[in-house]
Amino acid sequence: RRGRGWMAAQAVVWKPRRLPLQAAAGVGGFRTDDYASRLYSYEYGLPYTFSVPSFYGRGLRAYVMLRYNWGRRLALIGKYGLTRYFDRSTISSGLQRIDSPAKQDLDFMLRLTL
Repeated sequence: RRGRGWMAAQAVVWKPRRLPLQAAAGVGGFRTDDYASRLYSYEYGLPYTFSVPSFYGRGLRAYVMLRYNWGRRLALIGKYGLTRYFDRSTISSGLQRIDSPAKQDLDFMLRLTL
């Protein structure tokens, strides 16, 4: 028997014309039969990073990323993400085990261009 799964996701980017600010946000719901039928979804990440997390089971993923530029040389970039599972009370195992059905990630970067 082959596992099945689906994911519905949407991302938006907002760049106001008169502010040195940029925002991106995304949300997605997923459901798969098992780990073998896991799904992958691209999401916006910090510069020089590649973000394609995998999902299996039943759950939601949401993230928001903000970037503020001070002139042409300095930028502060931050990203917050939340993954919530509805079919388990723990995530992962061993040293990476999380005793919760939700996990959060937080990334920051201060970039100075010379």
